[in-house]
Amino acid sequence: MEEIANGILKHIGAFQEGDLKEVCSRIFIKYVLEEPDMTPEKKVLPGLMKAAQDASDGSFDKLHTFGLAIRALNIAGMKPARPFAFLNEWNKPAALEEFVRSLDWKNPWQTSIEVLHAATPQMRVWLMKGIDATEFFEALEEFQAPNGGWGDASDLHQMAGAFHHIPIYRAARREMPRLVVLADMIMDLEFKRMEFGAMDAAYVLEYAYEQRAVKFEECGGFLEHMEGLLRSGLEKMAEPGALTLVPFAQTLGTLCRMKQLHQYKDAWHPNLWRAQF
Repeated sequence: MEEIANGILKHIGAFQEGDLKEVCSRIFIKYVLEEPDMTPEKKVLPGLMKAAQDASDGSFDKLHTFGLAIRALNIAGMKPARPFAFLNEWNKPAALEEFVRSLDWKNPWQTSIEVLHAATPQMRVWLMKGIDATEFFEALEEFQAPNGGWGDASDLHQMAGAFHHIPIYRAARREMPRLVVLADMIMDLEFKRMEFGAMDAAYVLEYAYEQRAVKFEECGGFLEHMEGLLRSGLEKMAEPGALTLVPFAQTLGTLCRMKQLHQYKDAWHPNLWRAQF
């Protein structure tokens, strides 16, 4: 697996310039693969973040952008130029429950991203303060599908919904329901190349394995296929941007943890959504 990691780092190359998404992606890859030198990315991250934030409440154009920025900021060990005051909108369970119910669950891939970045920072605080999140999770689980995914869409999009909710459950120290059927559904999905969908599926399967909802020997064929996609993808890659390489790094980490090889870091750990500085 070390040669795959070296291949990813070779493709990412030396930093020249990039927008906020590109810089955050480079930070995620270096974090997962334990590349210590983030000096070029750290130099430009604060300015890019400040330019992307609303001056009044510290919000971004999308919650997804906030999710990229907050994780990169925590990995880099830096503070935001502007506090994330917009998160106060969801600092009570009733407000977050209402937010969940207001979303369009026919598009769970995107909807779950909204929930992920609104809820995960709150879960960390609520757990420390002893605030009961039961009503929020009851509302969220109303939209869980029988196959263990979320929303009313294809299996792939429902699986992505589950993937985006894992940091929320981990932050709250709760177990996601229906993991057995979710793991079964994932192993029936077909992936022809390494991309975000494949990354999501591998990560959800790792989570199900951690929760003892699936046995390692049941995952063998899926894991070997993921490794094959990593190797073939790197061989065919021309001049990728960092965003293209994120699924490669994260999936490599997933495979190595499941196979009990090198314990690469996890760019989806809930602690990376720490929003109070």
